[in-house]
Amino acid sequence: MTQEDIFAELGITNATDEMKQKVLQGLIKKVDLQFANIVDDILEDKQKAELEVVSQRSGDPAEIVQWLQQSVPKVAELYGAILADEIEVLKEKLS
Repeated sequence: MTQEDIFAELGITNATDEMKQKVLQGLIKKVDLQFANIVDDILEDKQKAELEVVSQRSGDPAEIVQWLQQSVPKVAELYGAILADEIEVLKEKLS
């Protein structure tokens, strides 16, 4: 799911870029925290470090999922599920 997909899903495509980025950053932080708690024992130290670099570099969920799909496919599904759940929670808050 790209950033634009997330904005559309949340119904904020007409919001300012600043607002969209704040929403995205908050969402990614929540997803990353939940994800980290679950996969800490699954990923090797090298994979954790690589994932941190990808996450910090772009903050784009699509890039994070792409890296996960290439590196640890089963874990990518988990990240996507957490992201979808958090989008639904945020949608309820924005309604």
